Amino acid sequence: MIYSVSYRLLGNESDASDLTQDVFLSALKEYRTFKSKSLISTWLYQIAVNKGINICSRKKKIKFFSIDNKIETEEKLNKRGTC
Repeated sequence: MIYSVSYRLLGNESDASDLTQDVFLSALKEYRTFKSKSLISTWLYQIAVNKGINICSRKKKIKFFSIDNKIETEEKLNKRGTC
C-alpha cells in the first residue's frame, strides 16, 4: 500500500522505493506519536502523503533537464500527474 501511494505521488520506481523506506523509518522513530484512534495503515498513509508532497515541492523549486532532450512545457509536465 505505501509503495503504491509513493509511486502514484512521485511517478518512478526509484523515488517510490526511497519514499517507502523513509516512511517506515519515520514510523519506527515516531511510533510513540501514533494515536490508537485510527488504524496504523491510515497513519502510515498520511506519513507517505506528507513526505511525498514535500519531495514534490522541493523538486519544483529545482528543475533538472537534459540538454539532449527538448524542454517540456510546464503544461505537459503538469498533465503527467506526478511531481
